[in-house]
Amino acid sequence: MNDLKLITVLFRTKNTVESAIINDLKRFDVNINTFAVLEQLYHKGSSKINEICEKLLIPNSSMTYLIDQLEKKQLVERQFSKEDRRSIYVDLTEKGRKLIESIFPEHEKLAKELFKVLTDEERINLLELLKKVSFSIEK
Repeated sequence: MNDLKLITVLFRTKNTVESAIINDLKRFDVNINTFAVLEQLYHKGSSKINEICEKLLIPNSSMTYLIDQLEKKQLVERQFSKEDRRSIYVDLTEKGRKLIESIFPEHEKLAKELFKVLTDEERINLLELLKKVSFSIEK
């Protein structure tokens, strides 16, 4: 097997999937980074900014700007830690929660559409293989 071919196909697939997601999110007036932050907060709850940066692989300076924009749109709010005022947490507002909840059903439809060519077993296998590669690289 040609490993370079595998890398090429992975990149092409990543770009195709990302493009489909970006285009789908446009109807909600949300970009992919905004969606990622809202989704992270929805699932994990109130989080430190640096934790969100680490999870989403977004630089701290970019995240600060993004959180500023989300705060202006009243989708998130900052909260200072009671124990350590240097620690800033971010959480969804009710408006942010409603927005992400309106996006999820459509996002799920898109995911089903993107992977409809795969059987359930193939999806499970693909997920496990991609995780295996990702974890081995991260070590």
